[in-house]
Amino acid sequence: MKLKLTDCEIKARIEPLKKKTRLIGVGILFILAAVVFLIALFGSGGDDTVPVALFFVAGLFITGFVLIVIGSHFKMKLKLFLSEHVVHDILCEFFEVEQFRHDSHIPRAVIKDASLVRGFDNCYGSDFVAGKYKGVNFMFSDIRLTIETTTVDSEGNTSTTETDVFKGTWFICNLTKDIPQKLTVRENNKKILGKGFKNESKGIATENIEFNKRYEILCDKPHTAFYVLTPHFMEKIVAANNQAGGRFFLCFHRNQVHMAVYNNRDFFDICRASTKNIEVLREKSRNEMRYLTGLVDILLGNEFLFGEEK
Repeated sequence: MKLKLTDCEIKARIEPLKKKTRLIGVGILFILAAVVFLIALFGSGGDDTVPVALFFVAGLFITGFVLIVIGSHFKMKLKLFLSEHVVHDILCEFFEVEQFRHDSHIPRAVIKDASLVRGFDNCYGSDFVAGKYKGVNFMFSDIRLTIETTTVDSEGNTSTTETDVFKGTWFICNLTKDIPQKLTVRENNKKILGKGFKNESKGIATENIEFNKRYEILCDKPHTAFYVLTPHFMEKIVAANNQAGGRFFLCFHRNQVHMAVYNNRDFFDICRASTKNIEVLREKSRNEMRYLTGLVDILLGNEFLFGEEK
């Protein structure tokens, strides 16, 4: 059984970790100093001391890198501690929590099967949560999807870079009805985060013109889309999307619905203010939980998916 700590005990435990996370900033300063020193060195024309100076610059770079790695390690330990002793309790206020793992995420195969984001190469994530809400099984986690680009310079050297195509919260909820045809609802707005997503010619049009402009609706059988996307349900989707702070995606398939928000941030991000005041972290987490439970309530109110429409 997890030991219940008071706020004073939590603050006492996180203070040493907070101090060690500052090594990240120190490491960045070392690297910046190395860059400035290197620019000044070659700008002066160089002399016999160049080899020694380059050795000194390399030392600055290595020291900076090591400090960043150490600081990042303690930042992760800080987040894990707060997740276990603060965030977990907030989750239990809203859900029947069966699993909560900071170092895990929704499996790549499950993400890929939804086809909400096409063409990604790598899948990362954290803060996996699974359990029940009002008797409905769910799971969610932070997800980051990237594509890899390999380039070759004039000398034949290759380098690979990663570009985000999705970063945000991915939520999966079980339905009481099986949806045989996959139904995808994906926001089109190019001004919102997310590149590479375009309308497809086979998109379905509803009677809601504004909804059609904002979302791409894909389904092999239009009747399935019309059963799910009732006028009331579409209004709820738009309202939830407006509060999301990012791009909104939905996929209904078999007995599940995937809801993904591309807002370019981690769900349980530990900000500086939350480590100064534990209640700030609690309220931040509660607000995030209210948003998620609000999404599930919207689904529960859909007549076709769960029962009587509210």
